[in-house]
Amino acid sequence: MSLPQRSIRHRAAVTIGAILAIAALAATAIAAALYQTNINRAARSESAAAISYFAEKLHHIGLGWEDRLMREKARLEFARLMEDRSNRWDRLRAYLASLSASPNYAGMVISTAGGAELFRHGPGISRLWPVPDPSRGEERSYLADTTGRLFVALTAPIWLGPDGMGAMHLMVPLDNAFLRENAFPNTELFIEWQGRIVASSEGDSKLEHGQPGFEGSIGRAGQRYEQRRISFPSGENAPALQVQTRIAPPFSVAESAGIGIGFFVVLALLLVAAMRGWLVRLLPRIEKLGQAARLFAVAGKPTPAIGAALDAAAGTGADELSAVAHAMKDLVASLDLREQARLGAEAQLRESEARFRDIAESAGEFIWEIDASQTYRYLSERAGDAFGRPVAALIGTSVFDHVPPEDGDALRDRIAAQAHAAQPFRQFELRIRRPDGEPRWLSFSGKPVVDADGRPTGSFRGAAEDVTLRKLNEENLLLAEKVFENSAQAILITDTQARIVSVNPAFTEITGYHAAEAIGHNPSIFASGRHDAAFYAAMWGELKRSGAWSGEVWDRRKNGEIFPKWLTINAVTDASGGEATHYVAIFSDITERKENEARIEHIAYHDALTGLPNRFALQAHLAQSLADARRNCTQLAVMFIDLDRFKTINDSLGHDVGDQLLIAVAQRLRSVMREIDTVARLGGDEFVIVVPGIAATEDAARVAEKVIEVIGQPLVLAGHALHSSPSIGIGIYPSDGADADALMKNADTAMYHAKQHGRNGYHFFTANMNAAATERLLLETQLRGAIQRNELHLAYQPQVQLATGGIVGVEALARWNHPERGTIPPDKFIPVAEEAGLIIALGAWVLEEACRQAMLWDAQGLPPLRIAVNLSSAQFRDRNLVQHIEQILHRTGLPANRLELEITESAMMENSEQTAEVLRSLGSLGIHLAIDDFGTGYSSLSYLKRFPLGRLKIDRSFVMDLERDANDLAITEGIILLARSLGLAVTAEGIETPAQLDMLKSFGCGEGQGYLFSRPLAPADLASLLQPVVPPQSNSATAPQSNSATAPQAGAHAPRPRLH
Repeated sequence: MSLPQRSIRHRAAVTIGAILAIAALAATAIAAALYQTNINRAARSESAAAISYFAEKLHHIGLGWEDRLMREKARLEFARLMEDRSNRWDRLRAYLASLSASPNYAGMVISTAGGAELFRHGPGISRLWPVPDPSRGEERSYLADTTGRLFVALTAPIWLGPDGMGAMHLMVPLDNAFLRENAFPNTELFIEWQGRIVASSEGDSKLEHGQPGFEGSIGRAGQRYEQRRISFPSGENAPALQVQTRIAPPFSVAESAGIGIGFFVVLALLLVAAMRGWLVRLLPRIEKLGQAARLFAVAGKPTPAIGAALDAAAGTGADELSAVAHAMKDLVASLDLREQARLGAEAQLRESEARFRDIAESAGEFIWEIDASQTYRYLSERAGDAFGRPVAALIGTSVFDHVPPEDGDALRDRIAAQAHAAQPFRQFELRIRRPDGEPRWLSFSGKPVVDADGRPTGSFRGAAEDVTLRKLNEENLLLAEKVFENSAQAILITDTQARIVSVNPAFTEITGYHAAEAIGHNPSIFASGRHDAAFYAAMWGELKRSGAWSGEVWDRRKNGEIFPKWLTINAVTDASGGEATHYVAIFSDITERKENEARIEHIAYHDALTGLPNRFALQAHLAQSLADARRNCTQLAVMFIDLDRFKTINDSLGHDVGDQLLIAVAQRLRSVMREIDTVARLGGDEFVIVVPGIAATEDAARVAEKVIEVIGQPLVLAGHALHSSPSIGIGIYPSDGADADALMKNADTAMYHAKQHGRNGYHFFTANMNAAATERLLLETQLRGAIQRNELHLAYQPQVQLATGGIVGVEALARWNHPERGTIPPDKFIPVAEEAGLIIALGAWVLEEACRQAMLWDAQGLPPLRIAVNLSSAQFRDRNLVQHIEQILHRTGLPANRLELEITESAMMENSEQTAEVLRSLGSLGIHLAIDDFGTGYSSLSYLKRFPLGRLKIDRSFVMDLERDANDLAITEGIILLARSLGLAVTAEGIETPAQLDMLKSFGCGEGQGYLFSRPLAPADLASLLQPVVPPQSNSATAPQSNSATAPQAGAHAPRPRLH
């Protein structure tokens, strides 16, 4: 029968309850005060730390912006892309696109110093953005586009080349990504601009968390946040950075334990004081109970000492302490049993874990576990090798912290789908990027983690392996397969016994053999027979020695056609790099290339029209012939040939006829030359013949005579009977030059001399010719500055009315007063000006000076005269000729009907259609037109009615022999009759004797000029001659009526001075 329990519980409960109540109230008050104090202190500390950190961060960001701006500016100015206006923006855009690193800005704008936009570039730039005004002197300003996105515009001056200084603006986005890059745990960042929140480090969905214009504490979702504001780096309309810091709990574990211990110590002291008497009786039993506990803590299992101590603590009564002692005995026994079981289970678990880890890591895998937020909670040591960082640094990081940004969205979707399925999975592959930038591929296998009730917790664990090498091998194999199948070059693979094991489609396309026809055979079935055994022995020798061979090989297609190919063979060795296992042959059909090379070589060294060797081939042949001549001590002749009057034929009959003439000349030259001689065409109508092995200069002369004879034979082309003749210059090696350049130059000089002395002949080079050429070059050099040095002037030869002797006009003639050589006649320097390209400038000066002088004579009260000025063929080819003449008339004020332009027949016939258009334009201005030296050119009389002409000028070569040559007499009379029938005025040039004057007057010639009347005069001398006089009555009542009434009679109302 059990003894009734005494009321120890009741008394102890009442006492302890009272003490605990008092202690609880005190503890609550103290803890609340401590908590509030600590949390406020933590709030101030963490807010201050965050403000200090982000203030420093913004400062460094500002410095980074400035550095980025200066580096972009320096890079653009160094590239000098904007110094040339043409296509500079396309070059700048290509330059920016070629940069290896992506720029950390949304776009770039180039503007003038006044803010006018010149260029925009960048994937993030919008035409809606305003260009910051560089004139306001700001290096940094803030602005938003129409969608509300905020940007900082970094502005710096930049050199724009021809446009001077401008400005470069870099647009850096201040958006969620910018804040996310600069945030740290327990902190949310916001950008406040113009009274609203425009960006959040947590994304657009969290913009509402920011409070514009507020600083202080914020409660949200049971958490306390401290919000502070920091201004962005200086600039117009600068935004503010809001920093919200989450405040952690006020007490650490150690602080909480300390407070608890303190409270319990106080409680124990009160308990001891209140129950001292009662505990005196219970203390021995309690001590025994404590002794038993200590002994158990040390031993960890039941012992006799523990049993004796628990029996003493139980006592003889039946109170609660006795029950505790008996229960403790039962507990010690139960714990001992459980400990034995636990130790056995732990031993088995450790053995199992060690076995699994050893197997996984020996297979190259690592163990992993992630929670529901995809954060790594456990990784085995092998994970560090895959991620490239210590495992301790990986724990707590997110799966997405290690993947490239471009893979993030797709990976989130895949992981979300896998988490939703909550099923085991295998080979979940993803790509990570190590800290050094190296990408790696990992393959994860695992299953969901469940709680005690079997429900998924959202966590997963499993094993993963680095499959980067496998992925690369797969990609390389796929690439190799695509290259093999799609290569435009034929690929053939053989084993070490030279048996074909594989071919690609290009092989079939080139050779005609299908794979089934080639595999298993030796490549010798394609041999063409052009290469001997020594060739193949050398090829295999090189292949065995170095493992590679390449060269040109001729093979045979399936259809029997022999073709050239460029072949490259490489040996494939085993893994140890020792023995060859296969040979890979790659070849391409070079038939077209060989044909093109031959064609290009022919084009490069032969004239396309005649097929003769060109200048390059001539240089090679001449160099070889000179080398032979030096070695054999023989002479060599170089003949420079130019066709006489070829340009006239080409321009009048057309280029097709001219080309046929050149072809015929080339054929005739080849027909009379030896095999060892070289006939070449330099271009145009210039040919060169190299005659080696001549014994004397007479041999060269005989060759030249033969050339003149064969070229001079009549030729009918396109219905035209043509007679051509050559001018030949001959240079002899070694007397006229020891090298090719000297011989060519001297032969050219001799040819020019032949042209000057009648054409249709040949001349050997002499030293005097070289001196004449040098003199001509010097004259050209001095002529270039003669106009600027005022060395040129005009002389004016009167043109008189033959019937009355009255002066009706003057012809302006250029003269050159050389400071050292005196007066140089025009027949000396005009040809030089034409060849040197100076005639257009000289002709323009002559025309303007003559018009200006005519107006000076008018100002002196002299009778108005017709001013005749010669136009060269070069001037007539100038498409702006009419405009230039019109401008000269406008500047000088000379009426257009006072100006007469003299043009030679050959100049008019160069381009008859263009000539007719120009002459009509000049005629529409009121300018009179005359044909100079009529009868000496190569032309058709039809142009007399096609062109708006007013005068024919008979050449002095017909006038000078009128008294002695019946032919000249007949030609002159015929020209005058032709002109009268066409209503044209006639002027005879070169009248020097009274007999010539009488004959011309008898033919009805209206006007004339020559030394009989006056030499060309200076302006002042002519002015004296032009003083008005009263003309006497004509003594020749029977003089024929002149046709000069049809000629331009400028100022015919005034009395004319008479010259006879």
